Amino acid sequence: MKYKAGALSAFLTGEAISEDSTSEPISASFEEKPKKKAKRTPQHSAENLDGSDADLPSEEATPKADESAATSRKKRQSYGKLMSEDEKQKTIFVGNLPVDITTKVLKRLFSPCGVIETIRLRSAIPRKPHMPKKAAVIKRDLAKSQDTIIAYVKFQEVISVKKALKLNGNVLDGRHIQVDSCASGKRYDDKRSVFLGNLPFDASEEQLYEHFSDCGDIEKVRLVRDRITGEGKGFGFIVFKDPTSVSFALKLDREKFDNRNLRITRVVKKQKQKASMSAPSTKKQQKGDKAINRKSSYAKQNRARASADDFKRPSKRIRELVKKRKSKKEKKSYTSTL
Repeated sequence: MKYKAGALSAFLTGEAISEDSTSEPISASFEEKPKKKAKRTPQHSAENLDGSDADLPSEEATPKADESAATSRKKRQSYGKLMSEDEKQKTIFVGNLPVDITTKVLKRLFSPCGVIETIRLRSAIPRKPHMPKKAAVIKRDLAKSQDTIIAYVKFQEVISVKKALKLNGNVLDGRHIQVDSCASGKRYDDKRSVFLGNLPFDASEEQLYEHFSDCGDIEKVRLVRDRITGEGKGFGFIVFKDPTSVSFALKLDREKFDNRNLRITRVVKKQKQKASMSAPSTKKQQKGDKAINRKSSYAKQNRARASADDFKRPSKRIRELVKKRKSKKEKKSYTSTL
């Protein structure tokens, strides 16, 4: 069925409809719009292998990128923890380094010990919170509170590590550097170590070296710092070369250090609890223990109440004696008046 233009108006007015008038099918006004084509995801063809479409992310590639970013972030945060045992035996930890240290200076210092594979600077605190640590080290855009930095030096041979450990305590740019093997861990000899408490938050290792220099030769000084801000947490450790130096250091307890009274104690290992004490008890034993504790608490409360009552109210015998004495006094006073 075709619709002629002006047919409705002519029917209402009574005019004749011209045959020459254009006619259009009714279905022409209700034509469906063409559907939009779905976007195609970029395929790994030979044309885009050169990296031209590398900026277009695909759904399958995003989780892999996130995993790689997470692993790289973990490596930057804790490089020493992710190393294998063989790598730890060939790697040394260098602490208390100045902030403006470079890899060239470290290579010049440790190259006589052996062939160096890699040198990595770590524990950098950027001035801006969203700035990568690697960029902060390269640009030297570090936080004002940070005055030291650490490094990991990896050698090709294990023998080189023994030679490098002899450089522990050497002065580099006015700082006593700390050189330790990554395989040894962070355990301290209790007989040669002391714990320092109530330290100022802005204290430095060099200040402690000067303060305890009269006690004896110092092997290493460690201040525990916050990983985010780089400021000290108020405590640290000192390891001497000779155990007799510990007794001299303990004599400095409660001495003033930068308007603070130092707290110095020995480093003591925590005793391991026995297996029988740590073994979990059964439900019956727990119920019995609760009942015993209840009975003991009730007995203590009753004793306390009885003692309080005895203290407040005297016994019957004492009350009777008091009454007799009062009656005698009253009789004497009555006879004297007569």
